[in-house]
Amino acid sequence: ISKIKKAENEIKNEHFSSAEKLLTELVICSNDNEILANAYFLLSKISATSEDASQYLKKILNLPENEFIAFANFNLGKNYYCKSEYKKAEKYFNKFLRNPKTEVAKDAAFGCAQNHFCLKNYSTSIKYFQKFLEIGSDDSKIEIAKLNIGSAYFEMDKFSSGLEIFRDLKNSNIEKNFLSKLLFLIGLCNENLSQFGNSIEFYKKVINQFPYSEERFLAETQLVTLAEKGVYKSSLTMPETEIDSEKKYIVQFAAFQEKARAMSSLKKYKNDGYDVFIYEKFVKNKKYFAVGIGPFENLLQAKNIQKKLKKNSISSFIYKKP
Repeated sequence: ISKIKKAENEIKNEHFSSAEKLLTELVICSNDNEILANAYFLLSKISATSEDASQYLKKILNLPENEFIAFANFNLGKNYYCKSEYKKAEKYFNKFLRNPKTEVAKDAAFGCAQNHFCLKNYSTSIKYFQKFLEIGSDDSKIEIAKLNIGSAYFEMDKFSSGLEIFRDLKNSNIEKNFLSKLLFLIGLCNENLSQFGNSIEFYKKVINQFPYSEERFLAETQLVTLAEKGVYKSSLTMPETEIDSEKKYIVQFAAFQEKARAMSSLKKYKNDGYDVFIYEKFVKNKKYFAVGIGPFENLLQAKNIQKKLKKNSISSFIYKKP
């Protein structure tokens, strides 16, 4: 017990190497299941990788009944969630929920909700997000919870319910770190409810207030779509090309007011083997030189290029030509 206390103190003071040495010695010499479980749990907290942490947590599960089993299941769920292994995460979250610990009730509700959202179990995710909202106090997580509840309703084609959640969040006093996304989602819900005037208003808010956000490009795309439907007059159009006219999809990853910067970007990505081109677009009566890759025959090809760009931390969006 004294070694456990000393290790905890070393961890508190960020002396991880000495803590690891103490705990490793303890694991070798102790036969007490509770002490072993405690040591493995502390080792998982200071592990260099999530894989190492998971191995220690699984050792806890292999011990006879002990007070760290619930925490081990919960942290294994979180580890797998962070690695996007949502099915494995669900398995351990479910084990945790059979014997939950109140100390991590807020995190558990939020974690389960997020995981079910990623699994597209939208009704279940809403249930856990709402449970979190009943007990949670972290504004940043409350914002995410409400965004995802609204998004879950949207994915279920319950646009009115989604819009209600988004409006409630917009009018709340909590600090909003994802305001551009929130405004875009309000625009999407309005569009799907055929409230085109409102949707155009919110798409324009995104473009004007967040000109460098990913949502700005998505909002532009929606305005182009509305222009094609004849419900909005806009100068936002995609270039018509005489060749490859059957290829409809373009990946845009940059836009500059200075043509020289666009040309510099074009040369760089051409050297990297991409089919890059420049086209002009107008936003708020200002001319931009957009840099795109393509065109592509289908959406899957465009998404594959988008994934490659994302691996290099390059944001992009996909336009469908008229």
